[in-house]
Amino acid sequence: LFENQTLRIGFIHDYRSSQGRIQIFFKNKSNECLTNFSAKITDFTPFLRIQVDFSANLIEPGNHIKMQAMCEAMQPFTEAIGFEVGFFESSRTHFYPIKLPVVLSCFIEPVVLSKDEFWQRWQMLSGDQLEEKEVLLAPTPVSSNYLAMLKGRLTKGVRMGLAGGFEGEDAAFNLAGIFKTGTLNQSGNKVSVGVMMTLAFDQQANEISVAVRSGHKKVALAVKNVVKMHL
Repeated sequence: LFENQTLRIGFIHDYRSSQGRIQIFFKNKSNECLTNFSAKITDFTPFLRIQVDFSANLIEPGNHIKMQAMCEAMQPFTEAIGFEVGFFESSRTHFYPIKLPVVLSCFIEPVVLSKDEFWQRWQMLSGDQLEEKEVLLAPTPVSSNYLAMLKGRLTKGVRMGLAGGFEGEDAAFNLAGIFKTGTLNQSGNKVSVGVMMTLAFDQQANEISVAVRSGHKKVALAVKNVVKMHL
């Protein structure tokens, strides 16, 4: 997650439905004690509910400490959450604002649909207020190897199910999922928001057309942002 000559930060996270478990590791790489050590997660309310277990305030040379946190998605959010680390080393002040890789797609569960089911539901979500789209330049030539690599990145990284596989000669991806939250509706059930995505590849122009539809505009925008990170 982060490393310099003084500090190394490692990150492990795991999710199930609307909830996630985070572990953050800090190692002192220097020959000095890191004192007044502080670490806090920022920029997460009201989107996430987070409980943190962390009480250490120093790290001896060569040692490491761990922060643990439980989180639950409560509302759609479009950016990765913030994280701040600060400490003193040999009377020098260190402060590092960074981003944690906790994004909306972490709380998506894949939905596997047939090609026909996908397009039926896609049409039900028609309307500019429900769609985010963008044409992007592919970072490498759109080859069969690139498409196979991207398929794995999207199903694992964006956590959406592939609907109907490849389509046509130019290989379009159709994916579907459900964003899970811990917010209760009037019936006492947790709120979920469906999200669907198509990626169409123009091999001649080396472009990727991304279109995301959802019942919540922020969910569509967040998924599009995550997809751009994985291209």
